Amino acid sequence: MTERTVWRWLAAAERDESAAAEPGARAQSKDRFSVTPEVRRLLALWKGNVAAFTVS
Repeated sequence: MTERTVWRWLAAAERDESAAAEPGARAQSKDRFSVTPEVRRLLALWKGNVAAFTVS
C-alpha cells in the first residue's frame, strides 16, 4: 500500500474510531450504488455506455 493510503486510513480513524478497527474497510451505506440485473440489462443494451441511460 502507498503512503497516501495509510494517511487516508489515519484520517478516517480520527473521524470515526470504529474505522481504526479495520483500516481500509469500506463503509456500508444504503446510498451506495449497486449493479442490479436491470442495470446489467441496460448496460448490455447500450453496449456499456453509462451516459446513454438513467436508472430510476
